Amino acid sequence: MFGWFGQSREKVTARALYDAALAASRAPDFYASHGIPDSIEGRFEMLALHLAVLLDRLGRGGDEARKLSPRLTECFVIDMDDAMRDRGVGDLTVPKKVKKAAAALYDRHRAYGGAISAGNTTEFWRMALETQFAELAGGGKIDTAALAAYAVRLAPHLEAAQDTDLTAGLVTYPEPMGQGVQHR
Repeated sequence: MFGWFGQSREKVTARALYDAALAASRAPDFYASHGIPDSIEGRFEMLALHLAVLLDRLGRGGDEARKLSPRLTECFVIDMDDAMRDRGVGDLTVPKKVKKAAAALYDRHRAYGGAISAGNTTEFWRMALETQFAELAGGGKIDTAALAAYAVRLAPHLEAAQDTDLTAGLVTYPEPMGQGVQHR
């Protein structure tokens, strides 16, 4: 049925997962309490964090979950393209900037996946986050300790998600300061 409307089931599911990651990345506590600048760059970094950990989880899932990884990345690329065009970036420049954003997501995926593989400890996460957020911090103070504590909860939280839920487009994220909330 989804094919009739030009959307495969995988695309619809990936979009639901993407939208949930996007909603989680926009939690006000990240910006108000953790010192993340509420800017295009700050929002990008928070989205990249949530997507990278989700991509890592999907990559360790079953066949159906793994099939969602490239679809989730496609959602990101489409969203970046749309956002740049909405901001008035020229048609000739958009592909270069989207490619740069996709490369940045890949870098975050590799760095955060490394933190997870290294034991998912606050220490490894803090090092990874300080590296990735270095330019973003500028003159401000990002609370990488609080962000690392969140990431240490985020990775096992997504790891505990059932493949059947993920392949149905259902994912939950922990709140930045505590309890989890479900995003659909």
